[in-house]
Amino acid sequence: SGARRLEGVFAAASTALAALAAAAPVAALASIVNHAVDVTGAMKDMQESFGASVEGLSQIRAGAALGGKTIADMEGPLSKLVKSLDEAGDSSSDAARALAALGLNVADIRQMSPDQAFIAIANATQDYADGAGKAAVMTALFGKEGAKLIPTLNDVAEVGDKYLKITQ
Repeated sequence: SGARRLEGVFAAASTALAALAAAAPVAALASIVNHAVDVTGAMKDMQESFGASVEGLSQIRAGAALGGKTIADMEGPLSKLVKSLDEAGDSSSDAARALAALGLNVADIRQMSPDQAFIAIANATQDYADGAGKAAVMTALFGKEGAKLIPTLNDVAEVGDKYLKITQ
């Protein structure tokens, strides 16, 4: 009768809720695994494309994450940096002048992998005054979005020492 039907509805609802409760951790784990696979894939692609190191990319990823960015978001800036480092071979280029303005030796930076050059630039920007000059230097190295990259560079520099201590 009505009571039995109500019992059946509650039993079905209870079973459904139990199944949902059991599935929630599985879904969360699947999400974590998928994210890890995406990050690993992006880092592998950058290693192959730029000759970047896992350690350097990991530091860049950690710094980018502080600002809500992913390692995949850093592929464009790294690609632009590769181009700028190539152009810096001409000492009269904007890129060479930008590196010199940061107090970096152009020849040394050009010998680094792109991830290590990115980190060296991030560290050097910490000693460079904020303002239009810094924005111009970043634009010369990273293209028209260079000025927007300054907070990420600050975060990469900030995590640098901490990251190195944790991973050593």
